Amino acid sequence: MQPEAHPEGLLEGADVTREILRLDRYERRAFARRSGALREFDRAAWDDLRTRKSAVPTATSAEIGFVRRGAENG
Repeated sequence: MQPEAHPEGLLEGADVTREILRLDRYERRAFARRSGALREFDRAAWDDLRTRKSAVPTATSAEIGFVRRGAENG
């Protein structure tokens, strides 16, 4: 017996496949945009932290220890 061809079913399957591929491309581009935005956000945050740290005077651990010992003794 010869299997019957159902071109309508094949065309419907092709439409579904085309739609899935379109959504997949959209999701990949959206993911790439989100990833890029997060990288830029992180870079800006780190740059901000670096500039804030360099603007704030820092004490050495010896100075902090001296202050603590002085407070305990005095």
